[in-house]
Amino acid sequence: MRYHHVGLPTKEINKKETYNSKYKYYASGYFDNIFGIEKLRFDDESPLPEIIKTIPHIGFVVENFDDYLIQYKQIMPVSYPSEFVSVCFIEVNGAPIELIHFKKPEDQVWPHKDKLKYKMNNGDTELLIYNHFGIKTDSSVDGEINFEKFGLFFTDHENNPFGVQWMRYTDNCKLPQLVKSNSHLGFQVKNLNAALAGRKIIIEPNSPSEGICVAFIEENGLPVELMEYN
Repeated sequence: MRYHHVGLPTKEINKKETYNSKYKYYASGYFDNIFGIEKLRFDDESPLPEIIKTIPHIGFVVENFDDYLIQYKQIMPVSYPSEFVSVCFIEVNGAPIELIHFKKPEDQVWPHKDKLKYKMNNGDTELLIYNHFGIKTDSSVDGEINFEKFGLFFTDHENNPFGVQWMRYTDNCKLPQLVKSNSHLGFQVKNLNAALAGRKIIIEPNSPSEGICVAFIEENGLPVELMEYN
């Protein structure tokens, strides 16, 4: 499977949003950034499950649904947003996961030539490597780890193949409000400085632990963590 996008519930109206009349929601932003960040605004009468309308979801492209439906709870049946695409939703560690299957190459269905690419200093491009999705919560979660240095609790994203983790921030957390108030995406890069070029940095490069350097940027209203391993 490979990372495809994140869908963030929102109440904000976007001038570029498009409407899905079947499921009664508006979508915007996916093609406007390289990270696949999409905003979703739901009508009150949207028939989608509450977990999808209230909790950010992350989407992955898969070869088939069967293996995942055996292991995880299905929260939405298979649907067909286009002739060559089928999707379904499962629940993993309390979070909605969208599984996407393409019957023909994706770039022939939803072309997005710049997604997950960043420019290096020499003009070449490198691919971002998906690492994790930190979903903000205000409630204690089973198995959370206390990262006292930064005033937060988190669950281990390596305990599931989708990289899903929960993030809970304490009152004395010193991180920027944008990070504390939102979920965030994490990507591994080969050259952190190159990946940061031209982007809005909200946390300067730092080493939270040995062997790794990280920084946060803002993209489409979402904090994005970029990570370089030494």
